[in-house]
Amino acid sequence: MMKVYFLLTLFITFYLNSYSQDSSLSKKIYDIKSCKIVYKYNIGFAKGEKTIIFDNWGNIEKENGVAYIDTLHPITKMFDSLFHKSDTTTKNKIPSTQHILAIQTHDIIYNIDLDKKIGSMRTRFHLEEFLGVTDSLEKIIGADTFLGKQCIIKEFGGQLRFWYWNKIVLKKVFVDSNGDKSVQEYAIEIDENYKIKPDEFEPPKDIIFQ
Repeated sequence: MMKVYFLLTLFITFYLNSYSQDSSLSKKIYDIKSCKIVYKYNIGFAKGEKTIIFDNWGNIEKENGVAYIDTLHPITKMFDSLFHKSDTTTKNKIPSTQHILAIQTHDIIYNIDLDKKIGSMRTRFHLEEFLGVTDSLEKIIGADTFLGKQCIIKEFGGQLRFWYWNKIVLKKVFVDSNGDKSVQEYAIEIDENYKIKPDEFEPPKDIIFQ
């Protein structure tokens, strides 16, 4: 059962982070050295709140959040069915609430389920060539002020729109085939003066890595 929890945690983390930033040790990822930003999000099968803290121009970063899972959503059911095709009990079902922690250092990426105290770690890959391709597919479609910050609006694939401030995404909007818009993620608090703690990017000591 730990596997299905963990795979869903990875899915949520990947979904929220997709197309949100560059990644390279050789340059500034963001145009601000350090910051703390709190977001709310709703991606259909999960909604919740997350806090992102980064340092060294975004080369090290962590994301700590809570996800409230719609256990009846088709994506959630898909994860359940993958591992419990014949299990009709509730004890092995995906929980309706998950606390998630992701940490990216210069060399390692940690993905952690704080409820189950389990996690994975892997070598960080720097995908400059791939990110260059995705950047080329984004086009600037306008400008806006969000939370008092001047943002550039970029569109990806005709359906995803991002509000960039200092190369950081403050807002994500999905546009469906009918032109209807839904806000998937948006910042609610920005602290440019947040003081980075000495152990800010260290994983909790009680986590079992698999």
